[in-house]
Amino acid sequence: MRGCCTRMCPSKEAKERSEHHELSKYERPPYGGPVKRYRRSAAGTIINPGDVRPVPVLLETTHHLLSLLPSELELPLDLYHFLDDRFRAIRTDLVLQEEAPVSILHPIARFYLVAQCVLRHSTAEGNVSFESLRHLLEDQMHSLLGQLKGTSLEFEKYYVLLHMDNAGFSLTLRDVYMHSNDARALWSWFRGTTSFPTSHGGDEQHILHRAIRFGQLATRYRHHLRVLSKAYTKHDKFPLADLVRIIGFTRIQDAHLLCLAYHIDVHDIESPEAYVRFNERPLSDDPDSAILAQYIDYKYFVDVVRYRLYLIRTYLMEAESLEIERQTYRCDNDDCGREYTALEAQKLLTPEIHEFFCGHCNSKLLEVPEDLHDSINECLKKI
Repeated sequence: MRGCCTRMCPSKEAKERSEHHELSKYERPPYGGPVKRYRRSAAGTIINPGDVRPVPVLLETTHHLLSLLPSELELPLDLYHFLDDRFRAIRTDLVLQEEAPVSILHPIARFYLVAQCVLRHSTAEGNVSFESLRHLLEDQMHSLLGQLKGTSLEFEKYYVLLHMDNAGFSLTLRDVYMHSNDARALWSWFRGTTSFPTSHGGDEQHILHRAIRFGQLATRYRHHLRVLSKAYTKHDKFPLADLVRIIGFTRIQDAHLLCLAYHIDVHDIESPEAYVRFNERPLSDDPDSAILAQYIDYKYFVDVVRYRLYLIRTYLMEAESLEIERQTYRCDNDDCGREYTALEAQKLLTPEIHEFFCGHCNSKLLEVPEDLHDSINECLKKI
């Protein structure tokens, strides 16, 4: 099929949307006119060539859409949704005509690479979570880069960077290398690539390379923290300086901010011996949506209760034993003067009169007063 529409939006669609007040603010002055929006193709639908734009018109439309981007490094959310919808419509028209001009697809792919970085940063302070946009945005990036990876060395690098953290990256790298038009240059670049942000030379100054790396930082940091949380318990003190070294930071303050984002408490932050304790709270998968919640470790709680009951029982038994040892009885006969403990005195009880009598001279046993017993013990200790 060859498209015959000579305008950015077919006349019929532009008229209908204008009558129903469905034009976006970016399709009205001062931004410009209507642009064909994306529609899912239904099975059995007959497509009119007059509604399909040819490649030259699509190229003009692409340039017009990209001109709507602000000069600052920011992207309003409504503008992103508008551009995403219109770029999808452009790709649909290209598929219908079996065309894939790099002059159109390359700028669109670069837009998505920058958009994922800018939106990840801008939505962190707004009411919209980046997670609600991430899946559709990543689908577009992977689809475009998969289609364009063989068109130039630039997009081969983008494709490699985007899949660098995947489990099957070695097979991905091998596939790109085998089909590359400049395999030597690709391999030379890959060997010289280091982790962001420690690299300061070469291609790492490329803004799109840094944008891709920025989008992967959250995944990498979360992976490091999850591994550490499995290796250490909540009773272990992990030095914050070691966390800086493992993550790849250059400042203690950066590691402190990362811990705050994932709700990991940092202890003694003002001292050189600052440390963290992992597993004091559950580690969130997404710091933007992390929820601070209190919970009880029931196994640990039961162990603590059992240990405390054991301490109480031991204390009571020792106190009872000490009290029994301190309660003594002495024979009233000064010539005898034998002493008996409370347990020994029970065997000398006379049932009829309920009194204790000495087992040696049969004299009455008298309870030794506590103050007298303490003074006797003190004298014995001095001796």
